[in-house]
Amino acid sequence: GHRLRRQCVYIRQTARVLQGLERQLAYTARPMADLWRQLALSEAYADCALLQDTAAALADQPFAMAFTAAVERAQTAGWLTPVGYSLLQEFGEGCGRYDLTRQTEHIHQYRRQLEDLAAALEGGAAVKGRLYRTAGWAGGLALALLLL
Repeated sequence: GHRLRRQCVYIRQTARVLQGLERQLAYTARPMADLWRQLALSEAYADCALLQDTAAALADQPFAMAFTAAVERAQTAGWLTPVGYSLLQEFGEGCGRYDLTRQTEHIHQYRRQLEDLAAALEGGAAVKGRLYRTAGWAGGLALALLLL
């Protein structure tokens, strides 16, 4: 349950970054790396590991490599489900490859998919949390009965 909640938080933060990216892209047609660097400097996104890891790697790597490395790091740390990992890999492959309109649609599409995934993870975490609490009570009760 705890792992699912942690994964949900990571996905929600990433979706929030994509929303900010969508807004920034609407006002400027700057390269993807510049937009990510700008968002990373904002205090509102200081807690998003994917954004901060990607922006830090942009100093010596192109955007695609920096983003992929950040997603790999999140997968290794256990912050992503297989579905989340797959979605972010697909998102990264399409970043910076389209015209302004299609790029905005690309970001919007993946943001919505990440929000849907986060909602599903929240539901799963709530169910598993109840299950573990119930199992704990039942185990304690069974032990008490066994000792009587």
